[in-house]
Amino acid sequence: MRLLSPPGNADVLLDVAPCHTAGAVDLVAAVAACRAAEQRIIVVSEADGSTALSIARELGIVGACPILLQGWEIEQMPRWDIEILLERSPEIVVAATNPEATQRIVDVLRHLGRTVEPLVSGERPRAPSPERPRTRMGRTP
Repeated sequence: MRLLSPPGNADVLLDVAPCHTAGAVDLVAAVAACRAAEQRIIVVSEADGSTALSIARELGIVGACPILLQGWEIEQMPRWDIEILLERSPEIVVAATNPEATQRIVDVLRHLGRTVEPLVSGERPRAPSPERPRTRMGRTP
């Protein structure tokens, strides 16, 4: 698996679900590939905080002291606070999220000049493409 993002300038949004075990082997390989490419993984999940955090720890994405936020907190936070959080926090888990909160994270990361690549449980990361249109994560209406 080859990721083409410049090292240290890419973030992968990993959407984990409690039923991630079906693709656990692929997910572990995808996490390892992201780490090898020096890509930060930000976990977003519709699951509750303890479940999302447990999955992130099980996959080795976060250590002992990650930042755990709820989707409603992202929705209510001023943009500059999200920018500071995303710039300074290496381990972030956003739980109980929805497509709007996830899109807000994507928008702020792109505003900061980061390449953002979505990765859904069990799916392998694709090479980021700067000319690709804005990614809309979540369900479409």
